[in-house]
Amino acid sequence: MTRWPCLILLIFLAVAITHRADAQPCGSYAGVVTDAGTGEALPGANVLVLGKPGGTSTGVAGDFVIHASVGDTLRASFSGFTPQLVTLSDSCTLVIRLAPASDELQTVVIQSEKLIAEEFTIRKIRRLDIYNNPSAKADPILAVNATPSATTTDESANISLRGSTPAETGIFFNNVPINDAVRYGQLNGIGTFSIFNTALVNQVQVYPGNPPLEYGGTTSGMISLTTDETLPDRPTNTVSFTLASFGAYTARRTGKRSALTAFSNYQPSTFIKALNPKALERITNFESIDLGLHYMLAPSTSTLVKVFTYGIRESYQYFYKHPTYQGNFTQAKNRMYTVINFRKRFARSEFTVNNGFSFSYANYFSGPLDVNLWQRDFFGAVNYQHFGGRAEFKGGLTYDTRFARYQGQFPAYPHAFGEAYPTDSASSAQRYQVPEAYAYGKYFLAPRVTIGGGLRKNVVVGDTRDYLSYQLNVSYRPSKYVTINLSGGRYNKYQLPQDEQA
Repeated sequence: MTRWPCLILLIFLAVAITHRADAQPCGSYAGVVTDAGTGEALPGANVLVLGKPGGTSTGVAGDFVIHASVGDTLRASFSGFTPQLVTLSDSCTLVIRLAPASDELQTVVIQSEKLIAEEFTIRKIRRLDIYNNPSAKADPILAVNATPSATTTDESANISLRGSTPAETGIFFNNVPINDAVRYGQLNGIGTFSIFNTALVNQVQVYPGNPPLEYGGTTSGMISLTTDETLPDRPTNTVSFTLASFGAYTARRTGKRSALTAFSNYQPSTFIKALNPKALERITNFESIDLGLHYMLAPSTSTLVKVFTYGIRESYQYFYKHPTYQGNFTQAKNRMYTVINFRKRFARSEFTVNNGFSFSYANYFSGPLDVNLWQRDFFGAVNYQHFGGRAEFKGGLTYDTRFARYQGQFPAYPHAFGEAYPTDSASSAQRYQVPEAYAYGKYFLAPRVTIGGGLRKNVVVGDTRDYLSYQLNVSYRPSKYVTINLSGGRYNKYQLPQDEQA
């Protein structure tokens, strides 16, 4: 009679031990993301662990595998569907069903570009941060001056990071380098404001040192600006008036999957000089007018085309006093550039093409001084990125070329500026071409530790020298609000000697 209780007790203990073994942490979770209405798999859906770096995308069958722990929260999202949060239990398999979004205007949701070196950025500045920062003056580049790593010694838009010169700070707009990003620039390149419109900027990423080698042409800090990729729900029209400027801005959809943003600003000196005659006594006149167009087309949820073109005409004139000469100093500049981006997202990879064209002409005139400067830039890049749960890789080819022509007349002696004194003249034309190939990878060593490294190699063209750039990055995030980055490497850059020409 006593055997049955013992047998029941043994069976109960066996079941309890088996259940406890099954309840051990999974380490990784396998699952599938489907349409809650039809049950169809959703390939290319994003799955990430909240509060932890990395993430993954579902395969062709909607399947995924991600490293996580019991109690973590997964976020699954897919274009045109409402995101869903799932708290992980001891079950190592998941089925996540996403419901279609109800708002028809929101059916086109564009996945933002995955930046492979995002863990190693020091500071992200969003559009609202720029507007709320009084020292930024609504300028995305001047907003960088408010960061602890900025060491700019004046109020110009030529940013210095950690003691480097402005020439060593690379500025990228939608992944295309902008070599002349300032307005009211002097002959030595120093300018007062940047040429970027904050209304278009989604965020500014600042790398104070050791810039990631997925970007070339920078040897110290780097600033990366990206435009907003949200199709507007409804048309937006804004008109602004101040004593120094008149502006207009409009953003609207041109179709279900496309949108156009346009802006223009006119800055005359008439009104502000009338109210400040003594303070601006030596400023004879200043004037600028610009026009920008940003077109975005999303033929599918995985494909995006962006075209941005910008033109500006500006002039500045002030009364120049010298022991041997007095008269107006005039500088005028015409500038136009275009940036074209193409992005195609696959289940676990991304293909991008970035191109940029730029042309400018500047004239500096005062008495015996008459200098003309022409510049032309072209940049092209083809990139491929593969991403997964624990490791990511990005590689590509870039081609960067710049041409500058200088022609001018100037005083032979600095102390003799008058028209009656001797003058010299000079002219030059310089050009460089830099084709490069790069590879960059990162690995999520632990939930809070990420390591990354890259190589960048040029192809020798003309008088350029052979070089190899390399770097290693380690990021540790002990808490949500603290990140420790360690970076080191060797960087190379070609640049036109504009300062020497001046």
